[in-house]
Amino acid sequence: MPEKHPDHLLFLHIPKAAGITMLGILFRQYAEAERFGTKGLWQGNADFNALPDAKKHAIKLLYGHFPFGYHKHLGGGTSEYFTLLRDPVERVLSAYSDILETKDHYLHQEFVTSRSSFADLHTRGNWPALDNCQVRMLSDSVMAPYGSIGETQLQQAIHNIETYFPVVGVQHYFDECLLELTERYGWKKPWYRKRHVTARRINQQDLPASEIQAIRSANTFDQQLFDFVWKRCDAHYKALGEPFRKKLAAFQQRNNLLGKMMNIFSPADPES
Repeated sequence: MPEKHPDHLLFLHIPKAAGITMLGILFRQYAEAERFGTKGLWQGNADFNALPDAKKHAIKLLYGHFPFGYHKHLGGGTSEYFTLLRDPVERVLSAYSDILETKDHYLHQEFVTSRSSFADLHTRGNWPALDNCQVRMLSDSVMAPYGSIGETQLQQAIHNIETYFPVVGVQHYFDECLLELTERYGWKKPWYRKRHVTARRINQQDLPASEIQAIRSANTFDQQLFDFVWKRCDAHYKALGEPFRKKLAAFQQRNNLLGKMMNIFSPADPES
């Protein structure tokens, strides 16, 4: 592996930000014994916490919905993070639609029964993923009370990104981010198909302006964080110039072709 490869790589998977597609790629890069996936972000990731220290220290790839800071539990050696952010309104709409389709989600029955508006959900404050979820995760403020995320957490999230995330992307720049990760960590060719795309998702044009505004009101600081990362990505990939654009175009052309072939011969995308 390249000299830059850390002892521990952490994929901080923000819900509904192309993470499942990324996992399909990661599972081809790291053996099952080298990786561990956390579960239960809003319940405190008890599965990870229950691991003996020796098993935590042996993890080469930690992935899942967990807050920033888990590198502190992985023992000695070097640690690096990466993540993908998404436009806050699009992320919330996708997450809400996914809950409506996922019967074992802890909020499924409530959402199906009440069909509350986003304004009502924001007022009730019992869905923390509605309230600046990306800043919460990247500033290690997941358990902060609803409505308490502010400038302090935003600046902490930006500091963490600038300090611990050599590669950070947004969903729009998924392929660019993927190629950069591949080069940095010496991965195999990262061919992929989009995975876990919510079939019956709500779109912005389906909702009145007041509902979109309610989502924006709940994600003021997520929007600022997303804009910061978007501008950083845009400037970074433009600065790489024509050689990178040619490499990207060649990758996308071949990946699209392979994806069409896989859809013909294997329509169901496997979990790994």
